[in-house]
Amino acid sequence: MLAQNPSSVPGFTSAIIDSVSRAESICNYDGQELNKNSDLAIRLANEPLISTRRWVGVFVESKIVSTSHTMDGYATNGLGRFVRGEYAWAMSDGIMLAYQKLKHRPMSALSDRLASDPTLHAQAEDGVLLLERSDFAPISGRSIHARDWPYVGGGEPGAIQVWHLWDLAIPVLAPAPAVEAAPRRARKSEKL
Repeated sequence: MLAQNPSSVPGFTSAIIDSVSRAESICNYDGQELNKNSDLAIRLANEPLISTRRWVGVFVESKIVSTSHTMDGYATNGLGRFVRGEYAWAMSDGIMLAYQKLKHRPMSALSDRLASDPTLHAQAEDGVLLLERSDFAPISGRSIHARDWPYVGGGEPGAIQVWHLWDLAIPVLAPAPAVEAAPRRARKSEKL
């Protein structure tokens, strides 16, 4: 798709995007954990960043959210990885992608978790922990999180903004039609 001319998705061209990788292993902020794998890493086509490209990009983590799943997967095992410096530690933004599975979990569950989980270090903006605005569409909301670890060479990472795409529905697939078995060929011994 990056090589298509014209692009089938506006802005998704090799002039802007260098590559998209899935589950690429990178280290955490201090190099102590070598195999951290966000679901997607989108590398931008920006020549001055060639030497640091491994740590620079748009990092995306995806989780299923539904009333049959606890919020731990999304909050602790997804969002928390951005806060702890496992993903996007050289970046000021990250993306959480929530796949909705029946029965849908409302976005208020994320607001509640941000308010009740101190390990997420959520910071209020305009008096709320999860900012939802119509001009964010198709993004559902944004949260800001303090990061309390220092870079190895010195300096603080600052807060990270995490953009939440909450409304992707997992399609319910119809069962595959039954396939009739082909007639069995008789063995030689059965023919006799």
